Amino acid sequence: MAPRLFSCFRRRKSDLSPENATADQASEERRRGGPVLVELFSSQGCATSPEAETLLSRLGRGDFELEVPVIVMSFHVDYWDHLGWKDPFGSSICTVRQKAYVEALQLDTLYTPQVVVQGRAQCMGTDQEKIILGVRSADRFPGPNLQATFQRSTPDSLHISITGALRTKVDNKGADVMVALCENGLVTDCSKGENRGRVLSNDFVVRRLEKLCVVKDISAKKPISGNVEFPLWDGFNGSKCAVVVFVQNSALHVFGSQLFQLPDDLIQRRRTELPLHVAREGGSPPLPSCLDWRGKEQIRGENSGDGLNRILRWIKRYISWTSHGEDIYGGEYISDESEEGDDMYEILQDAFGMPNLDGGQDNESPEESFPDEPNMEAQKFYKLLKDAKNELYPGCTKFSKLSFLVRLFHLKCLNG
Repeated sequence: MAPRLFSCFRRRKSDLSPENATADQASEERRRGGPVLVELFSSQGCATSPEAETLLSRLGRGDFELEVPVIVMSFHVDYWDHLGWKDPFGSSICTVRQKAYVEALQLDTLYTPQVVVQGRAQCMGTDQEKIILGVRSADRFPGPNLQATFQRSTPDSLHISITGALRTKVDNKGADVMVALCENGLVTDCSKGENRGRVLSNDFVVRRLEKLCVVKDISAKKPISGNVEFPLWDGFNGSKCAVVVFVQNSALHVFGSQLFQLPDDLIQRRRTELPLHVAREGGSPPLPSCLDWRGKEQIRGENSGDGLNRILRWIKRYISWTSHGEDIYGGEYISDESEEGDDMYEILQDAFGMPNLDGGQDNESPEESFPDEPNMEAQKFYKLLKDAKNELYPGCTKFSKLSFLVRLFHLKCLNG
């Protein structure tokens, strides 16, 4: 009893010291600091995970009015995939991350659904009371003061550059600055496994996770910088995604986190299209109902040797549509049904300064307009004129062989 009473007095006396005043200021800043990071470990193959997903979605939306900013991330593990339903968002990376928490928090085993708050405390993902208590009582740190720039370096990747101050001192043990790309509004019709027959809704799902950099022995104001490149998935929609940056030490304690919404202009401007949508940005079909679509990389791979003949055979059968003409990405739409004519003759006339390249009113062929036997170079030129007139394939009135090759070349010049 006496030592406890004495220590109480001793703490009260030391409250007046400058050192402790600084500590109190830091403690106060923690209480009114940045967001609390809440991680959910879940699986569509787990019968109780949907309840936790709904609870964490509400938490992330601010339904509980906690007066504490919260950032939610949902990691889908893959160790329940053997139960009959393979989680489309499950990843071994998420499983490894949860295993690290099992070791750091000295738990006995993995389980779902599990919630981890600030990397320091955990509970069952369906226990609303404990989750809210954990958020309210969590240590809070100043949110990083980072700036991020986003660029679709290719249709299939997202480049992120981050710079700024962490606003938290990092000791000589070091810490990792992590970047996660999360997606909201995911809906899955589950046909097998423990959730068979249910429509599952998932928010804040971590689709990509990378380390931006490792920092060590730096002040809170020292700027850091780094870049990450995320490969994107089919159907990527920037309006449904956000980026989370967080600082975590070797004990997996979180010392600050920051959320970035993706900018509205992130989606690349549409590239010039071939008439039959030979290539569309993002590596996905122009319409879900397009039955014989080919991507840009496939076209590139075929554009050699007798590749043109294969392309022509493919285009001839590329006629099955159930809908057509939608403008998915905005901007001016180039329709297959436009009234634009084949202007190859006009282009050749302008280029070579030769009149009547269209054969004139008497429909003479270009060879017949010259009395002498043409030399080899002239014959090549005449063949070019024929290709400008010959149909791309029998029955094609929209494009000649030459105009289609010009379109292919135009695409390659634009897209590399």
